[in-house]
Amino acid sequence: MAKSHLIPALALGIALSLNIAAPQTATAAMAVVDAKAIAEAKKQITEMKKQLEELKQHSDFLQEQLSAIGNAGKIAIPIINASKLASQLQKDATCLLPDLSKLMPDVDFDNVDFGTICATGDAYRTSLWVSPKALKKLPISEQVKKLAEIASRRENILVDAASKGMGQADIGQKAAADFNKAATEIVNAADQAEDTNTRLAVIAEGQAVMIRAQAQTNQLLAQQLKVQSAFAMAAGVRLQNDLAEKEDDGKEEEGTN
Repeated sequence: MAKSHLIPALALGIALSLNIAAPQTATAAMAVVDAKAIAEAKKQITEMKKQLEELKQHSDFLQEQLSAIGNAGKIAIPIINASKLASQLQKDATCLLPDLSKLMPDVDFDNVDFGTICATGDAYRTSLWVSPKALKKLPISEQVKKLAEIASRRENILVDAASKGMGQADIGQKAAADFNKAATEIVNAADQAEDTNTRLAVIAEGQAVMIRAQAQTNQLLAQQLKVQSAFAMAAGVRLQNDLAEKEDDGKEEEGTN
C-alpha cells in the first residue's frame, strides 16, 4: 500500500516542477532581446529614409534645371528684323549664282564639276580664253568666229558681275540698317528677360544674327572679287593664252610629234 501511494505523489511532484520551470525558461529567452538597440536601429532607418528623400529632391531639381536649359532654344524671341535678314540672305544667295547657260549658251557645262575652285577655274579659263595652238588648227573663218564667241562671253560675264555688284551694294546698305534694328531688338529683349531660359534664348538669337552678318559679308566679298576679276579680264587680258589649252589638246599635240 505504501508503494502505491508513493508513485502518484512522485508523478505529482514532477508535474509541479515542470510547470514552475517553464515560465523561468521563457523569461530567460526574452531577456536576450535588446529593446534599446531596436529603437536605435529604427531611428537610424528613419534618418536614412529622410536623407534619401532629400537626395531625391535635389536630383529632381537638377533634372528640372537641365531640362529647362535644353528647352531654352524653344522659346520664341520676336526679333522681326532678324527674320527679314535670314530671308534676304537666302534670296541674295540664289540671285548671285551665275546662270552660265544664259551667259555662255554655246558652252556645254554638263560634265563640269563646280564643287572645287580648281574645276570651276578651269571651266572659266577654257571658256573665256583660247589656246593659240588650238586656234591655229581652225580655218580663218572659224578663228574669227571663235574669237567673237569668246569676246561675247566675256562681255556677258562682265555685265552680269557689274550689274549684280551694283545691285548688291544697294541691298547691302539696306541690310546694314536692318542689322542695326535687329541688334536693338536683341538688346531690348535681353533687358526684358525675366528668367535664365529667356536670356539664353536671346543670346542664341544674337549669335544667329552675327552669323548672318558674317554670311552677308562673305557674299559681298565674293561678288567684289568677281567684279574685279571680270574687269581685269576685260581691261587688257588677250583672248589667246596658252593656259587655255585643254589637257586633251596637249596630249594630242604631243602624240603628233
